[in-house]
Amino acid sequence: MRRVGCSDSVRTKMKSSFIFNPPGAPMIVCVCEGLNERRIREQIAAGCGNLRELGRKCGAGTQCGACSKTLLRMIETQRSTDQAPPAR
Repeated sequence: MRRVGCSDSVRTKMKSSFIFNPPGAPMIVCVCEGLNERRIREQIAAGCGNLRELGRKCGAGTQCGACSKTLLRMIETQRSTDQAPPAR
């Protein structure tokens, strides 16, 4: 599978959003698609259980692949939270 990097215009747009991103704003996880942590967590909670499903639903991880490890951790964290026994 050939990986394609972000275009210069996307990279410039995302760099400027980092500069002006207010404190407390959701972290950008997928720079190529401009997807923040909140949006990706919503997709995972809605049933995206692997990278392929997440990519189909919102495009995360489908361009350069730099966010893939973070996406996998987010999916695994959601799974472990879903399977955790209730607190006593």
